[in-house]
Amino acid sequence: MAMPDAVVAFRLTGKVQRTLQEALAGSVPVRYTAELEECQFLLQRHRSTALVVQVPTVSAASDLSALLDLRHLFPFVSVTGIYTEPTSDLSAVARLGAVGIVDFIPAEQTHRADLVRALLSRGHIESFVARIWRMTSLAVHESVATLLRPAITLAHAPITLPRLAAATKMHERSLRKYCEGQGLPSPQWIIGWARTLVIAYYLEEQGRSIQSISTLLGFSSPALLASHLRRYTRRTASDLRRHAPLLTAARMLEHALVPTPPFYSQ
Repeated sequence: MAMPDAVVAFRLTGKVQRTLQEALAGSVPVRYTAELEECQFLLQRHRSTALVVQVPTVSAASDLSALLDLRHLFPFVSVTGIYTEPTSDLSAVARLGAVGIVDFIPAEQTHRADLVRALLSRGHIESFVARIWRMTSLAVHESVATLLRPAITLAHAPITLPRLAAATKMHERSLRKYCEGQGLPSPQWIIGWARTLVIAYYLEEQGRSIQSISTLLGFSSPALLASHLRRYTRRTASDLRRHAPLLTAARMLEHALVPTPPFYSQ
């Protein structure tokens, strides 16, 4: 389960802080703050930070304003909301959407480590994919994006064809036929490029070793990760690291999707 590097908990009640701390103990560092400036500082310290907030009530206009400011400054930070009042009314739904809260959990459920971790992981992966797409401005046809985006969401572990089929809500046979009908390489090729983009993303991090990336992404050894990179980019990790690894990999993918002109003999 892919998790953010750290969690910043903003303006939570003391009781919720205690249960959240117990739920996440030993799995991911959590920083608590009620100050807006300190929250901004903490969110900047890590590359993939998640934000956990109290869903603002109608009367808490200042809290809503603070969250809107945070969302503006950190558009790719995943936000998980904790609520202490019913959220079925339209005004509550509007408040959730305004600050980018997609997943939320009732305060009395924050002791459930499995639920809290699942929500944080899902939000982290969604923001991770959005960040890759924005950082690279990937110029691929929608038919490619339809498979590539779901593949990237799965790319922190080896991706089997059944997993990609489930993520795209297709049968495996339909997935193959889709690629054939769209003139795309095989689904396995898309899977391979999804993993390549994620490797390149982590190569951007200063001090991130090849060993740590291979462990993070489920490669059994750094040698297998290196072999994967050479297969798709024909470069080593050191070569990619010299200049914008993620952007370079994205441009290679775009070039690989350009049809080769037919050869005409004179």
